[in-house]
Amino acid sequence: MNCQHENIEQKFVEKEFAGEKFRRKTSVCKNCGAFLRDKEYELAFLGWLQDVYKKDRNKFQVQCHLDTGLVTVADKFLAEYPGVSQSHLFRSLVVVYLDHIDSDVQLSATFDSLIDFKILDSFTRKLEKKRVNIQFKPKMLVELEAMADAVDGRPAVLVEAAVVKMMSAITSQNSALKDFWEAEVMKYLDPILKAA
Repeated sequence: MNCQHENIEQKFVEKEFAGEKFRRKTSVCKNCGAFLRDKEYELAFLGWLQDVYKKDRNKFQVQCHLDTGLVTVADKFLAEYPGVSQSHLFRSLVVVYLDHIDSDVQLSATFDSLIDFKILDSFTRKLEKKRVNIQFKPKMLVELEAMADAVDGRPAVLVEAAVVKMMSAITSQNSALKDFWEAEVMKYLDPILKAA
């Protein structure tokens, strides 16, 4: 149905997140039932999420199962960034991957062509996995959930895939991939980790 949203009414709508409910009035199309959330609604929702975050940060974690070898490599990488947690590293890798590499078709294609699939496979096939909770800020987690919904998946699947790809690049000895890493990743990742 190609609705033009011409028959609008103000209604209270509920949005659920992590077992909590946000309720606010917004425009709703009487014909198709679409919520026409405006900037005020979105700002109020983000403010509400911040309150939920302050109350219980655990609701903003994504639980992943990562290869134990990958986790060991992460610890070695973090030796250059004393005081930075694994969760912060993994979150930073996800942010840089999704915001910088995956969002640029050409960069993504270049990165994928350089990935060492032997290492990538070793990080995905092993049976020894470690459960890792990765903390996200409210807005980022909402974005991850939206991306996951778009591909009929879960945020954990997106997060794990991004972490595995990025950690594969860290581990690789391929000189072209190392050059790419320095030029396209470390200029974003290094300041984030140093600021932590």
